[in-house]
Amino acid sequence: MTEQQYRWQRPVRSGCVLAVTLVLAGCSTPTARQSAEPGPWRPLDVPTLVSDEALLSPAPASPPSDDELTPPLPSATAARTVRPDVLVGAIHVQVPRVARPRVEGVWSHVREDLVDADTALRLRRNGLRVGLGRTEWWDAIQAALDSVPGVRSSEIPAVRLPPGYPLALELDREPHEQTLFYVGEDLVLSGESWPESRNVLRLSYSLERLRSSRVRVAVVPEVRQAQRGWKWLHTDAGLARLPDFGGRSFAAAAVTADLGDGDFLVIAPSEDAELYGLVGGAFLTQQEDGERFDSYVFIRAGVNHDARRY
Repeated sequence: MTEQQYRWQRPVRSGCVLAVTLVLAGCSTPTARQSAEPGPWRPLDVPTLVSDEALLSPAPASPPSDDELTPPLPSATAARTVRPDVLVGAIHVQVPRVARPRVEGVWSHVREDLVDADTALRLRRNGLRVGLGRTEWWDAIQAALDSVPGVRSSEIPAVRLPPGYPLALELDREPHEQTLFYVGEDLVLSGESWPESRNVLRLSYSLERLRSSRVRVAVVPEVRQAQRGWKWLHTDAGLARLPDFGGRSFAAAAVTADLGDGDFLVIAPSEDAELYGLVGGAFLTQQEDGERFDSYVFIRAGVNHDARRY
């Protein structure tokens, strides 16, 4: 697969303003595109990478020469260690809660066996429902969304990320006080109150093998409070500076999926999301202007094979 645009077919009718085109092209900085109605869905953690060599080397006292500006040819050994170029993007669709039965048809075109039965039960108890879709199934999914008036959306176009780098997709417009509950593997319901907090989906990926075309994507719900400072994360591309937030992640509601070419992950609220404060409902439903909306999150990750050098 060469570097190209992935298009999830035609857009939803203009009345819904649903951004269904997810471009996996060279993007150095992610930006959010959305309809006029919902607030922005912002990627909180934008990669700021600093190589190990740059951290250890002093700044030059004078401008570099032309020779210094010319990158050296990579050695055969270095070329073999270059990792595939992976691009990640997401679409956040908000559907009026009253229309949930009308969009049930979405799940007829999504495989829900991407996780085992125990994991599916754990996620459902925490208010989440997940599935694996294919781009060739998008027309049918889109038709189900087309049938509902008032659908809203936001998009994060594809961004290049190093393996293990966390990209936080913000779900709240502003901080608020909330009490969150989750069901652990021991089936114990636990909860805590979080004043002045925001909910995000922390997204990261890994590659099992350099030559693999499949990307293992992990999505973890995370509640965050005020930023406490900065921290450094060591990645294959060097050191990345990340904001250090107070809060916690909810491993019991985490989703992991292996995505190949043309695959996308779907995350939505389950029926249990109606329970007060349950993490799935708190993260994937929202009350606005007297109406409750369900969030359907579509995530795609792809390997740009042209960027792989061996």
